[in-house]
Formats: sequence, structure tokens, C-alpha cells
Amino acid sequence: MRKACLLVAVLMSGASGWARTTTAAQPDVKAGRWYFHQLFVDGRRAVRARTPNRTDPKPTWWHIKASTAKKEPPPRDATITVGVDHPIKAWEHASDVELVFMDNNEMGWRRVGSVDEAAQTFTIPPPQKSIPRIFECDWRISIPLAGKPCHFENARELLDEPGEWFLDRHSGVLSYWPRPGEEIHRVEAVAPVVQKTLLSVAGTAAQPVRNLHFKGIGVEHVDWPLPSAGFYGVFGCLIITEGDKPIHKWMDAAVAFEYARTCSFTNGRIAHVGGMGLCLLKGTAHVVIDGNEICDLGAGGIGAGGIRNRSTLKWNPPPSEGDCQGYRITNNHIHDCGMTYFGAIGVFLGMAQDAVVAHNLVHDAAYSGIVICGNEDLQLPFSRNNTVEYNHIHHVMKMTGDGSGISAKSPGFTSNTGAPATAACGGLPVGAGQLRHRKATISPSLGSASASATVCVFACTMLPTTKRPDTRKLTRLALMAAGSLTREVRAGHADTLLRRVSLLLLCTLSPVCPAETRQGT
Repeated sequence: MRKACLLVAVLMSGASGWARTTTAAQPDVKAGRWYFHQLFVDGRRAVRARTPNRTDPKPTWWHIKASTAKKEPPPRDATITVGVDHPIKAWEHASDVELVFMDNNEMGWRRVGSVDEAAQTFTIPPPQKSIPRIFECDWRISIPLAGKPCHFENARELLDEPGEWFLDRHSGVLSYWPRPGEEIHRVEAVAPVVQKTLLSVAGTAAQPVRNLHFKGIGVEHVDWPLPSAGFYGVFGCLIITEGDKPIHKWMDAAVAFEYARTCSFTNGRIAHVGGMGLCLLKGTAHVVIDGNEICDLGAGGIGAGGIRNRSTLKWNPPPSEGDCQGYRITNNHIHDCGMTYFGAIGVFLGMAQDAVVAHNLVHDAAYSGIVICGNEDLQLPFSRNNTVEYNHIHHVMKMTGDGSGISAKSPGFTSNTGAPATAACGGLPVGAGQLRHRKATISPSLGSASASATVCVFACTMLPTTKRPDTRKLTRLALMAAGSLTREVRAGHADTLLRRVSLLLLCTLSPVCPAETRQGT
């Protein structure tokens, strides 16, 4: 059956060529009624004008050389002054230029204020945002500290190679440099109009949506606008709500279910979006996501369940009775995640019960393939009886570190009997009773990050316990598991690999992370 397509976008027309670039006036952009962050030419995502270019010889990142930001969070009303290790110019519309910077497994995205070409510095204006720590360690991933890799984008002066584009919000002119072989009068260029979410299924706590099913539906071309204060990466494309009591939540998804029970989205397609593909939010239960292609995503593929970390426990309660359970995420093809935001995960299962993640093909993700993340409040355990099995994962961890094909984080789980338990999964402890993975194919990319990632997905040993685990015993098991995997990594890396396994184990079990892990050892 031919799939229906919910395509809400504008097709560019009236283009006129000159020299290398093609321009098209967009009156609604000039009038302030429309602005977009993505452009697709003949179904292919074009690159926003940037420097250094993606096709530049390695390294394709510059680095922050100096920054007045020293710790997280900086004062909310502070202006941060930054310098990089390559020459910069005073761009015509400097306040439209955006700084993108990386650290570990996430990134930050901030608008530039002004440029001092003589001093070779630029500013990042307030407001600066506070980031509650998502784990025990302060990762400092959301502020532009010295040493972080970075690039600039969104200036007319940076449009300098085929496949790049720039939208001037002041004149309303869209400029595009065609790729070799593209005839501009024959191509179809699509820019999204709908922002954040196109298909939203939203009931209430008192009256949830029930038994609503979507089959064979295509959802495409949905934008995710950069917030005025920028993007503050936390983990897995989570963002932080505003207010005195901020909490973590997923970026907006093209398809979202909230307060919905016994619903489904099957045999469909979600593609060419700026944020997440599909999310199962609070109040959802017994939702089936099966047989879909979810691809070309600015952020992650599927997010499901509750999100609760220890810095927000006082005002962020765990899921209500009957919520976040019975998910079936099966037979999906999820690929090309994190085209814009590099904390992207193929399938991110938060706090959940009796969920199944099985028979999915996940590949080409900027971060991890599958992540299972429990409740960090050990006094109120929630996650249990979740199954992850028969998934094929390959070519993940393409842009970040500190992840894996499959990761299980936070020890706040219980076993089937309700007793606390711990599992050592290749050296990284995870909650018992919540992870079963058999006959999976895990094919991480080569490289130091991917080599350590291999450790986290093999040799899962369940260790039920009613007291705090014996760290030394688990360390020995971790080293044994890693020792059997030395053939999977390049010669000469075994000692580093074993040492990192031990540090990961201790980091998860100890109240304070070893300093070495904070430094990316």
C-alpha cells in the first residue's frame, strides 16, 4: 500500500542564478513571519553555510582558545567573551551567526553577540542558563570552555562550497550553491513550515486518548527552531524547561504521544525533521511503535518513558501508577540520527516498566544506538522488567564519545521480585531485572570511542543482591569480560580498554566519580 504523506512545506520557486549560487526571495521571511533552519534539495539535506567546512581536510573543527566562562553555570546576566584558534571576521550580521561546540557526548549551540576583529574575540550575550547535573559528575558540556571543538554557521560570508545554503532574515533572500550536476530549475527544494511537532496525540490525566492507531502514515519536513537562549545539551538530546524548578525533557518530536493508552504508530515513515523523530511522553502506556522507517533526524530517533534525575527529584515526581509501561518498540529501521544535534540516540528508553525494544535496525547515529536509563532516585525505584533483544546496531558513536551500541545507565532498578539488584554488562553496572539482550548484532565503528563502546554490550552477567554490590568482585568480572574482547579492538589498546572498564564500573557504583573519568580518560 502506498504510504500517505503529511507534507507541510513550501516549495521554492522563482529562483534566478548568478555565478555559483542561486537566490530566491522569500517575502514571509523578510516580514518576520517565517524562518527555517533546514533545507532539503531533491530529498537531500543541504548544509547551512559554515566554517570550517564539512569537506575541509581534517580537522574539520576549530577549537576554543580562550573563554571568560570558567564554570557551569555562569551568572545568568553574564556576557561571555570567547576566542578561537583560527582567524575570524566581523560578519555583516554577527548576531545571526551561531557558535556550535562539542564536549564528550553532547553539544551547545549559542548565538554570537558581536565580533571584535582586532582582538579576535566575539561575545555570547545573556541570558546564560543554569544546567542541573543529569548525573553525579558536572560535565560542563553546555558552556563554551577553552579547548572545546567548535565551528560557526549561518553567515552569508561562510557560503563558499557546493551544497551549502544561507537564509538572510533581513532581506528574505535564500542563497544556495548547487552541487555538481544539479540543475537549479529542475530540482525540488523544500523548507519546513511546521515547527516542533506535526502529529500530536495529547489527552489529559483524567481523560487519556485510547485506541487511536496510525498505519502507513508519513510525517516529513518538521523544523525545530533554536531557542532564543540557544541549545544547552545535557544528555541524549534532552533540553531543560524554563522556570524556578527546571526539569529535563526531550527535544520536541515530529510525532508525539502524551496521555495516550493502547495506541499505535505502525508501518509509517518519519523523515527530514529538525528535532526528535517520535516520543512517548508522560501518561503513555501500552503504545506500539512497529515497522517504521525513522530517518534523517536533527536529533534522536525514538524517546519513550519518564526522565528524572537526582538534581530535580524534589519537584519532579516519578511516573504515576500505570504510566510508562508496556511499550513495544519493534521492527523499526532507525538511521541517520543526529544530523544537527550530536547527542542523538537511536532508541532512548527512560523510566519504564515491561517495555520491549526488539528486532530494530539502528545505524548511523551521532551517539549511542540504544540507551536504557532508569530512575536516579534509589528510594523510589520504578524501572523494571524491560527487555532489549534481537536488535542489529552498527555505525553508531559517529560524532561523540562516552557511549556504546547499547548503554544501560543509572542503577535505580529492581528485579522481578522487587529486590534491588545489579547487573554487570561488560563492566558497566546496570539495573537488574530490566535488561535482557540475546542474539544481538553489535557492530560499532572502529576508533577509541567505539572500541570502549564494545565493552558495554557483551558478556552480560546478572548479579541479584540485597545490599550494595561488592565493587572488587564486579571489577574482576568486568576485567574478565573485557579480557575476552581484546580481539575486538586494535592491537595495543587492551590495557587502556581494561582500565576504562574499571573506571566506568567504579564511577557508577561510587558516590563520587573518579577524577580521571571527568577528564575523558
